[in-house]
Amino acid sequence: MARIRTIKPSFFRHETLFETEQSTRLPLRLAFVGLWTAADREGRFRWAPRALKLDCLPYDEVDFSRVLDALATRGLIVKYAVNGTEYGHIPSWQKHQVINNREMASDLPEPNENNTLTREARVDDAMPTPLVQTQGEGNMEGKGKGREVERTFVAKAPMGNVEFENLKKVYPKRNGNYAWKAAEKKFLALTKTGVDPKHIIAAAIRLGETLRSRVGTEFIPMPATWLNSEDFTDIAAASFVEEAPEVDWDAQLERYHKGFQWNVKWYGGEPGTANCRVPADVLAKHGYVPGDTRPLSEHISNGFSPSTQ
Repeated sequence: MARIRTIKPSFFRHETLFETEQSTRLPLRLAFVGLWTAADREGRFRWAPRALKLDCLPYDEVDFSRVLDALATRGLIVKYAVNGTEYGHIPSWQKHQVINNREMASDLPEPNENNTLTREARVDDAMPTPLVQTQGEGNMEGKGKGREVERTFVAKAPMGNVEFENLKKVYPKRNGNYAWKAAEKKFLALTKTGVDPKHIIAAAIRLGETLRSRVGTEFIPMPATWLNSEDFTDIAAASFVEEAPEVDWDAQLERYHKGFQWNVKWYGGEPGTANCRVPADVLAKHGYVPGDTRPLSEHISNGFSPSTQ
């Protein structure tokens, strides 16, 4: 059954989703929005490509299983299975959707570290063919005469898990399963691509500060879910710069309130979001309430402008 959902203006600037749509030539943006209406109040849905296509893209000539694979390989949705039945979950659900209290409770099982099927690899054609691991880094091997050459990849053994243990120490407390094994797998995958572990740990601390009112509840996301969320776009970008310049935070917030684009590379997420680097006292001075993670667009839509408070 389709449901009414919320879409934010920032969705239309989702670069990862746009680039994935371009590389796969699949209608991913419209399909992703369609999945929101198919998901229950917890952002879960049954992994049934034919049925989901009727809800999301009824008139498109497209293999919806490829659409789901493309979204899963980019971390936009998570695939899991319980008792032989496959389900899907949208990791960023709690961040972007406000659910009507009258909506029925979810009757689908929760994803966890033991039932998640979504793989780490990200391939442009979004097909479920796994990357091949072999001895010898960077090896190129042709399999069979006239067949296309396949590139093989080797994952180097991690140099200990000290950074991950530090992440576990600072991650905000939640009511429910943490799924640390799945989180560690994603953490190591991120660090292998060049993401600085210190940035991840700092972001976890900011997450706890931003969601202070939710600490200790089920509304704190599972670590693996958080590590797969779009919040990490800013963290990854920040890992490839040495130092942010000296910042006049008051001036930047004033520009932001006037409609200028927020520079996520230097300043983190938009004011009020988990990865925002603006000091808490400056945010408070401009009217942002601790624990209120709504972006400026939502404040304005409700007739409230932080800069005037």
